[in-house]
Amino acid sequence: MLQYTFVTIDEKGNEVVVAQGEYEPDGNTYAVGDSVTVPGVDGVEKSWKIVRMVPVAYAGVSFHVEPAD
Repeated sequence: MLQYTFVTIDEKGNEVVVAQGEYEPDGNTYAVGDSVTVPGVDGVEKSWKIVRMVPVAYAGVSFHVEPAD
């Protein structure tokens, strides 16, 4: 299993984690340009578009996302 995070940048330039979890590297993976739907803290789902992938030291990937809407 690999770890992943979806992060976005807030208006102050800080990284904000949208979602995180695990995935199988040989299974469904995410790619730049994909849209993903993630439930927010309020329970409402929001669509995000992956704009960049960044490998991280702990054998995972950080996906930088922006609102798809």
